[in-house]
Parts: sequence; structure tokens; C-alpha cells
Amino acid sequence: MEKIKFIDLFAGIGGFRIAFEQTGYKCVYSCEIDPKCQEVYFNNFLDKPAGDITKIDINSIPAFDVWFFSTYYAKLLVEIFKAFI
Repeated sequence: MEKIKFIDLFAGIGGFRIAFEQTGYKCVYSCEIDPKCQEVYFNNFLDKPAGDITKIDINSIPAFDVWFFSTYYAKLLVEIFKAFI
């Protein structure tokens, strides 16, 4: 069976990614603006997250089944995605 693909937005240091990869999901994209968090994320996963979500070309995000994001940024994220709908 193919793994469920997810994107990890406002990823921090990767807490969601750790949890969901342990349950069999596959992270195909991550985004985190804080350079220090990006560094820790890279050390944890050998994968550097994209930076500022407002500057990302939405077409550069690979196909995914589920998206995860920090609830701290939920309202902002909803507004950003409304811009693309």
C-alpha cells in the first residue's frame, strides 16, 4: 500500500513530522521561516524546509494527501490558502 503523503507547514523543528512518519505517513514538503528551526529540522531529517510561505510558488509543492500546520498559525494559513483558491 502507498504511504499517505503530507506537507508540513510552519514545521518548527519537526514534531508533527516525527509523529506522522512513525505512523507510516511520508513527508513530501516542509516549510518553516525561522532559520534556527530550519537548522534543527535539517539536522533531524536531512531536509531543509522552504522559508517564507508567502513567497513560495504554490506550484512547487508536490502532490499530497494531507497538510499539517501549527495551530498557532492556523488563521494566517487559512487566509494564505484562500488567496490561491
